[in-house]
Amino acid sequence: MLFILYVNDMCNVSELLKCILFADDTNLFYTGKNIDDMCNIVSHELDKLNVWFMVNKLSLNIKKTNFMIFSKKRVKNDLRIAIDNHNLEKVEVIQFLGVYIDSKLNWNEHIAHIKRKIAISLSVLYRVKRIVINRLCTHYTVLL
Repeated sequence: MLFILYVNDMCNVSELLKCILFADDTNLFYTGKNIDDMCNIVSHELDKLNVWFMVNKLSLNIKKTNFMIFSKKRVKNDLRIAIDNHNLEKVEVIQFLGVYIDSKLNWNEHIAHIKRKIAISLSVLYRVKRIVINRLCTHYTVLL
């Protein structure tokens, strides 16, 4: 709670970026029509945010910081968004509050993730089935 109070004014650093804070996770959003201009504006705003981090004696883990472009159109691979001259990694899929979102806003990656989790759970149940059946065969069981 104290951390959230401490970083709560981070969203006021930029008038252009929209900010979502959740625990120690921060997401920034910017919308525009020209992709090159967007990248330049976002890099400039991130540099302002980096100054805020330094003033508040916080550090930003640039290795964990990445960006994604949402668009139905084809997006160039050589886009550059940087913080303090460190290029951020462009990703195609990101996890946002437990939901996997891709740059085309479809559900394929999230559905695949849920299928993997279900497969693991079913595998555990299959392995436990024998133990439960053996227990039932050697003990009386009442089902009400």
